Amino acid sequence: MSGIVTWEVLSWFVVAVTIAVGLCFGAFWKIWSLIDQVREELQEKLSDTDKELGDTKKALADHQLHVAQTYVTQKGMQEQTSQIMRGIESLGTRIDGQMAAVTDRLDRLYQNSPASRRSRGSQE
Repeated sequence: MSGIVTWEVLSWFVVAVTIAVGLCFGAFWKIWSLIDQVREELQEKLSDTDKELGDTKKALADHQLHVAQTYVTQKGMQEQTSQIMRGIESLGTRIDGQMAAVTDRLDRLYQNSPASRRSRGSQE
């Protein structure tokens, strides 16, 4: 084949190059459409994920508000505990005072009561 290039060979060469270029553009176009399709799917998933994240953030904020309104802080708990302890100490002091008064009364009752002796003549 070291002969002269004819129009027929040249035309077949042009057709082959055109088909090869067309196939390359077709493959490129198909790959590009697949990339666009995947990009659109990812955008949908991303928007769904953003929506779920927003819902989760709102739920977390609502829960934080509920906890802040319902539960006691450490400082508040310490104040309540100290108030309860002061009340218990006051109650203990009052009980001790009442017990001392009762003990004093019983002591006076037994100390001041005269020993009653009956005479033998009155027993009959």
